[in-house]
Amino acid sequence: MFPVNPACTLLSKNCRFSYFVLCMGCLLRPAAALTPLPLHTTGNQLYDSLGHVVVLKGVNVPSVEWLNGGDHVLQTVDVAIRRWHAGILRLPIAQDRWEGKVRDDRSGPDISDSGESYRRLVDRVVATASGAGAYVIVDLHWSDMGVWGKDVTQHRMPDDNTSIAWASIARRYANNPAVLFDAYNEPHDVSWAVWRNGGRVDEEDGSYDTPGMQALVNVIRGEHAGNVIVVGGLDFSFDLRGIADGYALAGSNLVYACHAYPSKSPDWDLHVAAAARIVPVVISEFGADGSSAEAASFTPRLLAWVEAHHYSAIAWCMHTSARPCLISDWAYEPTYGFGDYVFAWLTGGPPPPSRLECDGRPDRILLSWNAVPGAESYSLRRTPAPLGESDAPCLATGIKETHFSDDGLPAGSTYYYQVTARGALAEGGPSNERGATVGIPGGFEAPKPAFAFSAQVPGAPVGLHSPAAMQVTVTDVGRVPGKGILIAMQVHDSAGRQVYQKIVEEQDFSPGQSRSYPFPWTPTAPGTYVIQAGAFGDGFAPRYSWEKSAGSLVVVGQ
Repeated sequence: MFPVNPACTLLSKNCRFSYFVLCMGCLLRPAAALTPLPLHTTGNQLYDSLGHVVVLKGVNVPSVEWLNGGDHVLQTVDVAIRRWHAGILRLPIAQDRWEGKVRDDRSGPDISDSGESYRRLVDRVVATASGAGAYVIVDLHWSDMGVWGKDVTQHRMPDDNTSIAWASIARRYANNPAVLFDAYNEPHDVSWAVWRNGGRVDEEDGSYDTPGMQALVNVIRGEHAGNVIVVGGLDFSFDLRGIADGYALAGSNLVYACHAYPSKSPDWDLHVAAAARIVPVVISEFGADGSSAEAASFTPRLLAWVEAHHYSAIAWCMHTSARPCLISDWAYEPTYGFGDYVFAWLTGGPPPPSRLECDGRPDRILLSWNAVPGAESYSLRRTPAPLGESDAPCLATGIKETHFSDDGLPAGSTYYYQVTARGALAEGGPSNERGATVGIPGGFEAPKPAFAFSAQVPGAPVGLHSPAAMQVTVTDVGRVPGKGILIAMQVHDSAGRQVYQKIVEEQDFSPGQSRSYPFPWTPTAPGTYVIQAGAFGDGFAPRYSWEKSAGSLVVVGQ
């Protein structure tokens, strides 16, 4: 039997007949041709060199953006491809580490190495993936505002040093069939004109010139590299509407990236569909910490949308601490409520059970749920408080029926449940969360935290470049405490674009409690701005409350 190319085999999962020819072509390739086929774009589709439409599924493998030597990188690449069946890996890198401008971080060679060992590590990732038939996106994730070795992190836009790094990267991997390029991670808080053409960028820690995305494409093509280039939109690569409004880049073999998280609008089509009608689209980051049933609902809904539109998609991420995490430990066990969904999606595991119901009886709670096609057994989790299933041990495993009796419970006690299905290859994601009280017939949905917001803003118009002293007050209006809440405060212009954001993490609330947060912002353009605020779980999931008009502010001046 011929070996299977994992990058293409994934296309056979839940695909239409038009994609079947591609899968058969992959299955019939001889062993010597396991290296991925070259990719190119035509219209709004991605194709291989045999003319098959390609839809790629995979995972992000981070850590070499923040560590010279990475963190379990090569092991993770191997597990992602062979155990998780990832057909594409997105590898975030830092331009300063690539060029050898970052001193010793105790994970790998320091500045004296001039970046060569770092570059060889990326080479090994590419070689490992390519040898297994998978693709790699080299993603320029962190930059430096134009000063080598300083402020090495995520910024609003690339800088002039980004162009230098891309010239080197493009020369090294020019026309390597396994390698795609991601020009810059998550551009944000600039206009579409600056995004495309470049200009001056102002951040809290300084200002710098950005070459813009078109210039980066030109740099790569100037090195005679025809590789597919991935280009993220605005609003942290969530918004692609500008691509359909005249800001598409010049050139061929371009794919546009959307990053989808619970903190953004749930109307993904509004921000993606118009672009997807004319250019290829990849959802190159998505995810939600599966800390509750509500958080876990994001991932199956997004995966259903991805499958319905045949988008390529890459989950964030294959690491134990860079949230949202697909794995819970370095044994690569999928996280509950996120990693399990993605693992099942990549490997063909079962979907989550639906319509879990609970019924309180005198000394027990009876449970039932809908059967899941392909499930060999079910597992059940129980906690005494809602939103706790991610940390709860299994109450029962290997359940063969679609019902269960939780016996011997004290009268008057309340419990909350979720059920998962296990197939031949993987366990799927959790069901809806339901609760019941022993001795009281029936069951109920688990209560969730809820919050209300108000913004205190200057009553008179504010001048340009004058700090606007604002404050957002958050009140817990739910029936359960909010633990580890993330508070997001944003400023949006009249076109709905986010121009500023402040995040406060790890906030605990009791029902009825209010907290106030200073929210200073210095405007750089006149207009009317709207203050938005939201409360989320750890890692922006789930979204408990989102107020789109907590207050407004008028800015005047030339």
